[in-house]
Amino acid sequence: MRHIAIRMFLLSCCVILTLTAGAKLYSATDHVGILEVTDPLLGVSNRALLWTVGVLELGIAVFLLAGKNDIIKCACVGWLALNFALYRLGMFWLHPGKLCPCLGTLTHKLHLKPETANWILWLIVIYMLSGSVFFLVREWQHRRFRKILSPVK
Repeated sequence: MRHIAIRMFLLSCCVILTLTAGAKLYSATDHVGILEVTDPLLGVSNRALLWTVGVLELGIAVFLLAGKNDIIKCACVGWLALNFALYRLGMFWLHPGKLCPCLGTLTHKLHLKPETANWILWLIVIYMLSGSVFFLVREWQHRRFRKILSPVK
């Protein structure tokens, strides 16, 4: 049962990352001015940022499908989600006047309010971060418990 839960979590993260990577990569091909604006936190153009993060998300999604070790997969999801959370907190702290362009121009094309997209993406970050931490801590506790119960050699 333990393995089914972690695999379902990782599969859901794979779907999420594939969708968000697709949105970023699609938006990066658009011809709107905001893509040439420099990101206030990282100092690169929004277009370069969308390409880089989109490819990274897609790479991790492929690893979630093809990789063997569920613990390493959870660590990758946790690392990525932590980076997303830190970026979003940094943007909140800098308060550049605009919400995170995390999905690029796709939110406009879907007639999705930027505030709604922002909340959805925060929920995704929280889901991925809390899920990965939960499964990593659970695995650590399981291994620790097994070590305590194993006979001393």
